[in-house]
Amino acid sequence: MQLHQPTRFQLPARAGTKPYASNELPTRLSLIDRIANLKEIETIRSSNNAATCQLDVYVRPNLSASLRELKAPQFLYSVNCNKVTINGLDHRTRQQVLDHGWGEILSGRLVIHMPRDNEELDIVWGLLLRAYNLISIYSAQEAGTPMVPNWGLPRFSRTSLQ
Repeated sequence: MQLHQPTRFQLPARAGTKPYASNELPTRLSLIDRIANLKEIETIRSSNNAATCQLDVYVRPNLSASLRELKAPQFLYSVNCNKVTINGLDHRTRQQVLDHGWGEILSGRLVIHMPRDNEELDIVWGLLLRAYNLISIYSAQEAGTPMVPNWGLPRFSRTSLQ
């Protein structure tokens, strides 16, 4: 799976005004299958019923075991019956989602409409991959490196008195 994203991202306009599919379960399951193949994620499922299930996805950066305990996973997205709440998109992409009818802002979060067909599924998947890449890069950079004590290093004088 290639996770490289183009530098110029252009989101097409969403056709039609109906935000939800008449039978969105197959597209939702396809989307969840794609999400399950991402690396370094944790998922929390709210119920076992596929019709009402909400799946929350968190990114945990690829770190050593000691650093992993210090770094909390970051919320990436939440998939439920008719929408995908997404975190981590840059401002330009968020604006495109709003301008082209793919989603809306609810409670301060970007909510994308569930795809209605396979073409829309590919577009929504592209948005999710874009957020995944941005959050993964940010998480890895934020983790940094462990502190190394300086008491084992040689000491040099900066004066000419030696």
